[in-house]
Amino acid sequence: MKQKISIEQFVNKRGGYKVDTNYSFRQRFSILELKHANILQRIGRINSLCMQHVREWEEKGKVGNNVNYELSFLQEEIVFHLRRAVDDMISLVWMMNEWEHGKKVVKVEIDSIGKYLSKKNRKMRCFDRNVGFLNILNNISNSYKHSVYQTILPLIGEKEAGFYMNMYQKNDTRNDEEECFYNQSDLLNGFQDMFDVYVGIVYEKKSVKKLN
Repeated sequence: MKQKISIEQFVNKRGGYKVDTNYSFRQRFSILELKHANILQRIGRINSLCMQHVREWEEKGKVGNNVNYELSFLQEEIVFHLRRAVDDMISLVWMMNEWEHGKKVVKVEIDSIGKYLSKKNRKMRCFDRNVGFLNILNNISNSYKHSVYQTILPLIGEKEAGFYMNMYQKNDTRNDEEECFYNQSDLLNGFQDMFDVYVGIVYEKKSVKKLN
């Protein structure tokens, strides 16, 4: 059953919001605060899945070149949630910064890792210390989403639970093959560092422009 939030106190007799037009109740509360809460809930899910990943790796893995599709599907879910959490952090910080500078958000221009890493992005540089992690997560995510070869041969780490990546750009074998293995612990450390930057911005209300 859907929960309905009462907003009568924010609406005037004509049905308009009793707040600045650049800061509607739906924008400030529904998008910012609920989006932040969603990120925190998703991190809880990531932690739970990563612990499950280690347990299943200990039971089924520890052998290189060992194909295991059940473990691969679990890895895909972890990568999905990591990617979504990072995209959401980037989106939320961009929106918050626009509102702090008195701008009305009609379009979220920087809403993903790809948009952040784009050479066209000159407005937002607050996560630059995390660029290495962002590139790795972006590559893993693209491999899990698009690579034909990734789903043909999912491999298990020999010494540690992690994520195997195998892809050709645009699934064209004439392009260079990208084949890497990333330890789960290293990936989570990178995610933790980015989350620390994000929390510093959200709770200390630092402007993105001040972090350039």
